[in-house]
Amino acid sequence: FDQGYKAWNQMTEWANGWNIEAFVVNFGKHFMDTEHMLDCAKVVNGKLRLTWNLEEVRTIGATGYLGTEQQMDVLYIMPHEYKGHTPTHYIKSTETEAWPSAASGIEQVKLPRNNPIRRIMIRAWESGISPAATIRNLKIDADNGKLVPYDNTLGKLKDLNAIWYPIAYNYLNDIWAKEDDTKEIHLAYSHDTSVEAVDAPRITRDKDEVYGKVIIGVADHAGVPIAVEEKLQLRAIGYGYHNCFMFPFDMPKFTPELLLQAQTFGKLDLEVTQGNEGGAISIVTEELAPNV
Repeated sequence: FDQGYKAWNQMTEWANGWNIEAFVVNFGKHFMDTEHMLDCAKVVNGKLRLTWNLEEVRTIGATGYLGTEQQMDVLYIMPHEYKGHTPTHYIKSTETEAWPSAASGIEQVKLPRNNPIRRIMIRAWESGISPAATIRNLKIDADNGKLVPYDNTLGKLKDLNAIWYPIAYNYLNDIWAKEDDTKEIHLAYSHDTSVEAVDAPRITRDKDEVYGKVIIGVADHAGVPIAVEEKLQLRAIGYGYHNCFMFPFDMPKFTPELLLQAQTFGKLDLEVTQGNEGGAISIVTEELAPNV
């Protein structure tokens, strides 16, 4: 897994408050995906390595990112609560390429060709500049020069993302919880949440929401809080990636054989037409990779 400079899940931009960034390492289609997950039994001496560019942090801090306050880093590791079949595949995210944008010209990005590609995430960011100004056009070109899976302007791609990715859906996640338990919802800011009982009639509710978390309320019909964990379903809708666009090969339905079959091509490139100098561009691919 190579996180690289993968764009944050969400960033707050409060002028006089805390600025918050959330970086999510997720190995499924969504949080608590019961089909795709990393098989930790096959990971030997697994470690998470964080690389800091301290000079860049200090520079940004002078303009208000950190300001005169202190930086605080919190790492949450969320093991899967699902106890079922051994997963055969996981979603592998890799930063394919990252560079500062140019005023014009085409950047040819070679896409990985080992596994089917679920989606490609394109980040184009500069403060005060529209992403559609930094990247003018995107095209996926294959090896025979005739098959072009995608060729579109950023304006139309923005419309596509407005349909499929206006907010991140995190639905029907099975959890085990009791009264006052706190559960992750995998979103920086939730727009709407709901909790439903599965095996018994219960009064359930979202008691409170803290950044990235929901406090569960569950009681019987007499109003007595449930003190033993029960299976519940947590639905959450919230805001997703910041300054990013997606090539969503998994829409409208995730079907492995309908993903971009990158492994069948001799050449597979993403052509990025640039239009603004000094922006930050990052290309991240999400592959359906086997647990081997």
